[in-house]
Amino acid sequence: MIYSLEDAQLGERELMESVLHDGDYGRVPFTDILALIERHKGIDRAMQRAEVFTRKAREIIAEFPESRYQSALQALTDLVTERDH
Repeated sequence: MIYSLEDAQLGERELMESVLHDGDYGRVPFTDILALIERHKGIDRAMQRAEVFTRKAREIIAEFPESRYQSALQALTDLVTERDH
């Protein structure tokens, strides 16, 4: 949602801000917010950002000695970006 806020029009921004302020979808249906996020490519941008962090994490983890712990950390990075939302 944060990435979508950057590109949203004033009225769209107000809808998203109300959800953030209220902490629920009482005033604005979830489907409306999801449509705004999709329109402004918020999920795509968040996934791109997650992939950048995942690549950095994998580089750091690769420097650890090979072990089951290193393998577990590598598997965890896969889970973060490859899971089905």
